[in-house]
Amino acid sequence: MVFPVPIIAIDAQLRAGELVVLDCHPNWLRTNYGFFSKRDRTPSPATLEFMAVLRDIEARIMESEKALIADYLSHLCVGAC
Repeated sequence: MVFPVPIIAIDAQLRAGELVVLDCHPNWLRTNYGFFSKRDRTPSPATLEFMAVLRDIEARIMESEKALIADYLSHLCVGAC
């Protein structure tokens, strides 16, 4: 079975050898999120803080994911990569 999932969510299963990473990057597979607000309305200070915290967490997760992907994909290379 092939299932797109953030690699950080399955790190333990990868380390245990229960799952493997496939080097597969379909162009159609993209995810995004966004924030919505009413036109001409300034978000509350709490909302702005939430957005900042969420972006900070996302940046840290992305760095961790890049490192994990590099580590797991390096195991897939055979010969010259």
